[in-house]
Amino acid sequence: VADHVADHDPDHVVEHAAGTLGRLLLHAGADPVVPQAWSDLPGVALARLWQEIALARRSADLVVVDVGSLVRVRELVALPGVLVRLLDASLTPRAAMWRGSAGEGGLFESLSEARVDAMAWLSIATAETTSVRLVARPKPDSADAVLRTGGVLAMLGIQLEGVIVNRFPRRRDDAPSAVRRQAREALAVLQEGLPGIPVWRSTSRLRPVPKGHAAADIIPATGSGPTLRDRDLAAIRDGVVEGADEYLLTVPLVPVVRDEARVGVQGDHLVVAFDGVHAFAALPPVLRRCIPREARRGPDGLVIRWSPDQDVWPGERAS
Repeated sequence: VADHVADHDPDHVVEHAAGTLGRLLLHAGADPVVPQAWSDLPGVALARLWQEIALARRSADLVVVDVGSLVRVRELVALPGVLVRLLDASLTPRAAMWRGSAGEGGLFESLSEARVDAMAWLSIATAETTSVRLVARPKPDSADAVLRTGGVLAMLGIQLEGVIVNRFPRRRDDAPSAVRRQAREALAVLQEGLPGIPVWRSTSRLRPVPKGHAAADIIPATGSGPTLRDRDLAAIRDGVVEGADEYLLTVPLVPVVRDEARVGVQGDHLVVAFDGVHAFAALPPVLRRCIPREARRGPDGLVIRWSPDQDVWPGERAS
């Protein structure tokens, strides 16, 4: 399944948009939208691609998606989580009571159906059987872009299977020494910035996968690197360090995210922002009754210091 096929297939795009978003507008009392207009709506092609992936998984042993650019990768993997959060915020008792001018169902039902789709896509993206391979050119700008994309994948809980550095220059190809040195430096940046992720060098000949491997081969990984998922924080909640009047929580992050991330709290979730992408992770129960005071960078991620919220803790603990 290739996203450029979905992009240029307006019938499929219109079908998905009119089937979900169209119902919402009708329930709100809007006039019907001209079908062709849906194909220009941002994100509709990506949503349709996710629907194609979900359908393909029902009958295929392996689904390979050629996404294209790194920007497209980030947009595709971030979409399900964004939709789920927006729809969760929309599914309120007030929405359940809304009845528009459409004859079938209601606003709440349409939102619920859209959330079912988004949750299915999110489950696919974060499944243990789902992984992403990135391809880089042996140049600093490409290595940096791949590094940051790898950081986004880790934040969203998506496994990065490996990075292929394509067209790596060799002396036998008469590549200048400066070009070979630049390629080695780019390779080192990727290896240091994505610990535990295999970084493969392909030859100067353009290849979709390293020499000697088939497209469906699984690149053996020593680890997917630290990811920010609900289960990661839940797994370390028993290891939260408790002091006399504070708690310490280490949030596992790959180096590129750790060095630039901003953190905050929204409700019962920790929010990590990096490079325009936000990841949400459920906090351990004890920290939901605390106030974050400070975040500092550690070797394994961010170390956040919390103090008890005196408005919710029992009197003895708060004192």
